[in-house]
Amino acid sequence: MITKLYRRAVDELRRRSILRNSLILTVALGISRALALAGAFLIPRLLGTEQYGRLNIVTAFIGLFAVFNLRGLDQVLLRMASREPDRLEELFALSVGVKTVGSLLGILCTVLAVLFTDYTRADQILIMAYSVTLYIAALQTSMQKTYQACERMEYVAYATVLTELISVPGSVLAVYYGYGVPTVLLIRFSAQFLVLALNLKWLVKFVPRPRFGRPRLDRATFRQTIDFSILDLLSALTTQIDVVMLSFLTTQSEVGIYALAQRMVLNLLMFPVAIGRSMFPAYAKRYGHGAIPTRILMRHMCLTAIIPAVALLVLTPFAEPLIRFLVGDAYAPSAPVFVLLLIYALIAFAHLPTSIFLRSCGHERKAVWIGSGAAALNIGLNLVLFRAMGLKGIAVSSILVAAFRFTATLTLSLVISARTRRRERENLPA
Repeated sequence: MITKLYRRAVDELRRRSILRNSLILTVALGISRALALAGAFLIPRLLGTEQYGRLNIVTAFIGLFAVFNLRGLDQVLLRMASREPDRLEELFALSVGVKTVGSLLGILCTVLAVLFTDYTRADQILIMAYSVTLYIAALQTSMQKTYQACERMEYVAYATVLTELISVPGSVLAVYYGYGVPTVLLIRFSAQFLVLALNLKWLVKFVPRPRFGRPRLDRATFRQTIDFSILDLLSALTTQIDVVMLSFLTTQSEVGIYALAQRMVLNLLMFPVAIGRSMFPAYAKRYGHGAIPTRILMRHMCLTAIIPAVALLVLTPFAEPLIRFLVGDAYAPSAPVFVLLLIYALIAFAHLPTSIFLRSCGHERKAVWIGSGAAALNIGLNLVLFRAMGLKGIAVSSILVAAFRFTATLTLSLVISARTRRRERENLPA
């Protein structure tokens, strides 16, 4: 009886923790996305389609090399820290040491790769200079995963809001007074650097002696890090690769038109990400053994999909007049792309819980195979459908890829859970 009451109390605390952290991140993302959404309308309106396309080419190209930040290591160490909180300081030092080496390698690869593109010399220099933010991002994620492991999402919320609070108004004012893409990138860099300094101050509450650890991983941790990092790369290949491919296939103006629709969808639909971040440590603790009740998985899928579904129903009839009013007539071709990407977002966010489950219970290698198939499918479909349908073809490609990932991850999660439950029943004493 006492054991049952204890388990119920623990379960209740965990449910409250997920709810509290989800609420904190949702509110923070609501504020930051409101700011980002204002910037997503004002900046392209003031810059024009060509310069806005240029801005997105710079950020998307650098984003492809974020894989060297080894964000996969964060997932591995988060899972370990959630289960062994006493090792938090040791795991943080290890994370910073390894990711410093990785991000510096990423900056070097970015600089070398951009030299082999046909971008203008000015754009190449911008990409080289802004690639420094890869290192800042690497340190930021290590700190934020520390807060996440401690289930103190308010510090993630503070960093998220402050970054947008500095970068968005600053960028809008700069563009309004006639400054261009280089100034916008400089303001974004300054915002990230300031928030990094604040994160260092907050970090000592959880890691009293933050330090750089030796960049050495044991074989099992290294293998898991590579798996998670490949998943991160594959995720980029199904999002940022669209803008990079368009930069070689068409004009900067068309890149700007597509990027606006993509940016609007991402800004509108970041709320499910808050739920996803809160789910991972809870999933690692409760379902890390490899089984999740089907009803809970379906409930969480509905939870992450509800906001994209509402956005799709409400915004679809008004997409073109809304874009014309907020951004200008030059961006009217973004409207059909925007609607198609809303469908993509609905499917993509519905599969978040299954993806988190696979990562939390040690089946990331299987998720890598699914992601590899999705990335290859995305690149192939982009080339074929762009020729047939133009910008809308890129959006349709995203929908088909999201449907493939959703079906594959859901099927795999259900099969793994069923097998784990069957093994547990067989191991029970008669």
